[in-house]
Amino acid sequence: MKILLLAPRGFEIFEFSALFDVFGWANNMGYGIKVVTCGLKKQVASAFGAVFTVDFIMDGINLEDYEALAITGGLVVPYNLYL
Repeated sequence: MKILLLAPRGFEIFEFSALFDVFGWANNMGYGIKVVTCGLKKQVASAFGAVFTVDFIMDGINLEDYEALAITGGLVVPYNLYL
């Protein structure tokens, strides 16, 4: 299973890391889960300004390649999904 983990500008690090961790452990336990991270830009700033590099930007993603989409939350995330 291939999961796309979206990190919009202003995402909460705790929510992102919890999803990444759970999917990673599931993969280590033999469930065959691959997590791919993406954002609107290659460098994404979290809610408190820490900057993360994602695997892909959204423009280069084919959603049909994934079985699931996980979107992390944050205080201003709904607004930032459109920027």
